[in-house]
Amino acid sequence: SNGKSSTASLAAALLEAGGARVHFGGNIGKSLLMDLKDIRPGDRVVLELSSFQLEALGPLERGVEVAVVTNLSANHLDRHGTLENYAAAKRGLLARLGTRGVAVLNADDPRVAGWAADVPGRSRLFSLGPVSGASGRLQDGALWVDGERLMGEGELAVPGRFNRANALAAALAARAAGVSLEPIREALRAFRGVEHRLELVAERGGVRYVNDSKATTPQATAAALASLEGPVLLLAGGRYKEGVPVAPLVEAARSAGPRLRRVLCFGEAARALEAALAVVEGVQAAVAAGMDGAVETAMAEARPGETVLLSPGCASYDEFTNFEERGRRFKDLVGGVAPRGGGV
Repeated sequence: SNGKSSTASLAAALLEAGGARVHFGGNIGKSLLMDLKDIRPGDRVVLELSSFQLEALGPLERGVEVAVVTNLSANHLDRHGTLENYAAAKRGLLARLGTRGVAVLNADDPRVAGWAADVPGRSRLFSLGPVSGASGRLQDGALWVDGERLMGEGELAVPGRFNRANALAAALAARAAGVSLEPIREALRAFRGVEHRLELVAERGGVRYVNDSKATTPQATAAALASLEGPVLLLAGGRYKEGVPVAPLVEAARSAGPRLRRVLCFGEAARALEAALAVVEGVQAAVAAGMDGAVETAMAEARPGETVLLSPGCASYDEFTNFEERGRRFKDLVGGVAPRGGGV
């Protein structure tokens, strides 16, 4: 549900570092259908697949070599109806593994980890703790793969514990495809993240402006808040996703404590978000006039040392065509030219 773009981008980069000719597309925004004539035997194809795309595959019999499931949380319930239906769409990816295929699964997500029992091929688990049987894990401040120390977690350029999980998942996928550890290390150190996901777009007057427009659920916004250090002024809102609980955002705001002094709510969900956050002591939530108004207010109020974070926790369709357009608008408003390095 979260981390697909980052993990798929990482996997493509790791395979390239291992010497493969790689074609990368899918839900990331690029169809590979027009590239079929250029895909040769021996090439690697990396696809990010949404639940919608997995449903559309229908009775496709051609198997996949490696399938990765990052995690599962409520999303797109207006389409799928129930969390069970949504989970079934995701799980359909594993059914396309042959007996020689490898499933890379999140051991810290009980539902996803439970799918290992029904995988036709092999399962490899990753965990942010020393879980017994996990092939990839975070332990003693380092990433470990197959019992070998891959790198210190501080060597990753992208922030956040969830990006440690993404790195472990991509590393296990690359190992399953035959890539050795050293090129995996080099590619992980060089990875600067994906656009619209915790993207540092400007630093001005001691204030950092971070574009996390890709965060379209409260769970994703909660992960973003947990990833940043120092005081944060949060911009959240858009179109509320039916059936997706706001509780993860409320709990993240409570956990952030005094780091999160202000939330500017915008879009159709503004009033509902303001009301939900009203129960969090110390957080000042206010409604702004659209995203433009939220950005304008944030730029006027932000203090040196603070991060202005656009992490909406909602869909973009009330004001924008998609989250990419929303993120680009944010960057335009703050005069965003990514500083050297590109990531937070």
